[in-house]
Amino acid sequence: MNELLQKYRSLWFAVLLLCLVSFAWMQYVSVSRFLTGHWYLADVGNIWACLANTAHGRFMYSPMMEVNHFACHFTPFLLLLVPLTWCSDYALPLVSSYLFAIAFCPIPITLLALRKGLSPVLTFLCGVLFLCNIYVGSLALADHFEAWYVFLMLCVMATWQRRGVLFWLLLVLAMSVREDAGVWVLVYAIYESVSAKLNGSCAKERNHFLRVCSVCLLWLLMSGIVLFGVSQAQPAGSSSISDYTERFAGFGFGWDTVQTLGILVLSVGGLCLFSGKALFLCLIPLPILLVGFPFMRELRYYYSYPFLPFLTFAMISGCAAVTRYFDRKQFVWGKSVLVIWMSVFAIAQLFLPTFTDGYYRKPWTITAKDVRAKQALSAILPRDAKVAVSFGAFGLVPYRSQGMNMFEEKYITSDSWVVLWLARHCGMEQERFMRLARSVMDEVDAGRRRVRYDRDDLLIISPVVSDDSATTTTRQRL
Repeated sequence: MNELLQKYRSLWFAVLLLCLVSFAWMQYVSVSRFLTGHWYLADVGNIWACLANTAHGRFMYSPMMEVNHFACHFTPFLLLLVPLTWCSDYALPLVSSYLFAIAFCPIPITLLALRKGLSPVLTFLCGVLFLCNIYVGSLALADHFEAWYVFLMLCVMATWQRRGVLFWLLLVLAMSVREDAGVWVLVYAIYESVSAKLNGSCAKERNHFLRVCSVCLLWLLMSGIVLFGVSQAQPAGSSSISDYTERFAGFGFGWDTVQTLGILVLSVGGLCLFSGKALFLCLIPLPILLVGFPFMRELRYYYSYPFLPFLTFAMISGCAAVTRYFDRKQFVWGKSVLVIWMSVFAIAQLFLPTFTDGYYRKPWTITAKDVRAKQALSAILPRDAKVAVSFGAFGLVPYRSQGMNMFEEKYITSDSWVVLWLARHCGMEQERFMRLARSVMDEVDAGRRRVRYDRDDLLIISPVVSDDSATTTTRQRL
């Protein structure tokens, strides 16, 4: 690694600059999304609440799932992010860590590309094509911790030959991001073992493979034990990992499967098709595309995370194979054609909406009402308040020590505040949302609760009060 650092100083400077600029831009877009309420995914606020609850003595309690988070996902890596909750009441530092993981992926990509013999220009373009990829944009804009898996898995691939303390640390960290990460690491270990055998490598490679496999299998066993044990310890009827099994129903191959595979291939300029045996790595997570759950079948939301490290590895391998072909054929303009080809696919995707939600990667316009809403939520809600929050506002409400809860009937108690964002009630059937919202407004009309803030479709409603001086409001809006 030291040799690569010294030999390609200019390249590393350019890659580091690319990472920093990408992180700054993604952070700018993310903050604008936060202030304008486009963090409509409850997962952001839920994971932030899990970490904040851990810091305040309620270990990984999930307000969205109403159980310990480890009953649904085994993600011990998140515990390393708990100190971020000391920086802010809002989830911005958490999302910034996700963006950091995505923005700095070009570093392990550069190591992989240089070891494959790519030129500095093509190596740099591999990093650019990764960042511009519409599936990578999905991870960044969906704000999910799987972004860390992609970064750490790429680091594992880049340090595979070193086998020192750093490699084993990265290996364990990569598996700790999700319960299924050990499966993908194990798959890559098998690939490297087969490649070493085909190349006639010695027993040293076999021993390394066996050690990695042992660690992966032990980790998977521990993940299963923790998930089962924690889920069994929860109250009867609580959410658990079993709630996700319905997403795996309805296996079948269809046109949408072919379409998703085609988009994956095009997202790396088709270079993975020339990667030889590395192409099989991209096909290992194929069962995800065969289930009935549309988000998984179409790789929307964050479900592209198992594919991305393998797809990136195949892209680099394919680029190296095409370069060697041009060299053998003495095609003078070959590398220039490849540079143009990769640049076109990168630039084209940069200006396309991301695959998660159709958002373009540009900042949202922050208006006065956005600033007012944030200030009101921060100033009006007491720090120790119990809050029932409608789904759309989940990421905007600052964490409170007694925790936030979803806008559910059992959490709309006499001592709880209620935050309603009428324009964004996604995550709940409209009829049910309207019924619960009307029940709260009935208490307002009866003088039992006060509307402390009513502007721009955002309502902040107090707990039940004893006097009859409550501020009432019309229910025509509901």
